[in-house]
Amino acid sequence: MKYCILKGIEGFGDRLQCLLQAIEYCEKTNRCLVVDWRDPHWSQNQEESIEHYFSIKNIKTKTLHEFLKNQKQNSNIIPETWKDKIEQSNFHKFIYQKKYRIENNKIFAEICRQEKKDFQEEIVVYPSVLNRSFKDKYFLYISLSQLVEDRMKEKFTNYNLKRRDYNCIHIRAQNKKWTNGVVNLKSLKRNINTKFPKRELYFRYLQLKYLNLNQNTKTVIISDNEEDSIYFNKNYCNNKCVVIEANTMDIGKLCGTHKKILEGHKVKTKMNVETLVDFHIMLNCKHLIKDDMSLFSNMAQNIRAHIE
Repeated sequence: MKYCILKGIEGFGDRLQCLLQAIEYCEKTNRCLVVDWRDPHWSQNQEESIEHYFSIKNIKTKTLHEFLKNQKQNSNIIPETWKDKIEQSNFHKFIYQKKYRIENNKIFAEICRQEKKDFQEEIVVYPSVLNRSFKDKYFLYISLSQLVEDRMKEKFTNYNLKRRDYNCIHIRAQNKKWTNGVVNLKSLKRNINTKFPKRELYFRYLQLKYLNLNQNTKTVIISDNEEDSIYFNKNYCNNKCVVIEANTMDIGKLCGTHKKILEGHKVKTKMNVETLVDFHIMLNCKHLIKDDMSLFSNMAQNIRAHIE
């Protein structure tokens, strides 16, 4: 059997894009997908597999634990630099180095389009950095775990949410200049600061979208900072919206809840579950109001078309 090992990194939007590409690549090449999200942005418990949160259907898959347990030491690996590092969980420290990726990853899309033949090697390592080409429809291959399903049902019940019966506003203020937020990609940072140099301009942008909707439809606000949600609801929505409990912790740099490094993996696990639930709140709303800069909500908007 041939394998594709997906090494995750960065926030949920980035890693989801790469996961969707890896799913297509494995479908087209009949490879077995192994998802390794042990990076500290996502996991702080090395024994916790991705199946704790979701599984992949319609293609061959194997848990990371199963793969590492049965891996043959003489397996052919590409890039070959991963050969002695395939089991390491600290790959976030070196994954951006050029020698750990293949042609800036563009070749995966070319193989999917049958422009190039698949690799001969038994194991292909796909690092979730730089270029990626993915199709939103492959999100349908992802099945939530019972843990996440139960939490989602609980949250939908608590806030009386029914599919396509509410609007959703996503506030992503914690990576903006006026919150001293952290954005690693220079081009994205420049675009954000140009479009939203001040807090008032950001909230006004969202308010104009909100005012164009039917005010009789229930509207909920999700954010990475509950204070932002409360402030926006009071000053820009006349307290007509419902503020969803924020998936946030006041710790470390304000770089997004999905990238916070916390003490205690149970807290991080809870935050990951809440991230997936928030994503599905956006997927199932009637209209999604967003800043058009956040990859988290942009991905939700694009995927919505495939789950109507």
